[in-house]
Amino acid sequence: RLSGVSGNDTGAIVSIKSAKRLKIEKVEFKLKEVNGGMDWETVIPIKFAMALVDSIQTVKTKAGKGEKTTPSGKPFVYHVRLFFNPALMEDKWGEFHLFTDLKEKKDIQVPGMLEGKKG
Repeated sequence: RLSGVSGNDTGAIVSIKSAKRLKIEKVEFKLKEVNGGMDWETVIPIKFAMALVDSIQTVKTKAGKGEKTTPSGKPFVYHVRLFFNPALMEDKWGEFHLFTDLKEKKDIQVPGMLEGKKG
């Protein structure tokens, strides 16, 4: 679960593991209605920065006359830093949606909250 103070350039970091290299195309926060449903009409774009922190390494093995490289099975690990800059007057619950370029991992959803300005 993520939480961040809106109106500041602070944020949170989401770690993503993937068997394939991926790219985050956009991040959105979708508000949850008071009655518990999702208000898909209300979407707040979230600024983000993405960094690859670890990747699949290859292992060299002897295969007859030449060497062969095989993946070690280690996943790609990314850190995605989210910046909570929308100015809200009250706390908003919902889901962060991280949209990727992978067909099998198109929309990564993380529940969370944007905190409104206090005082």
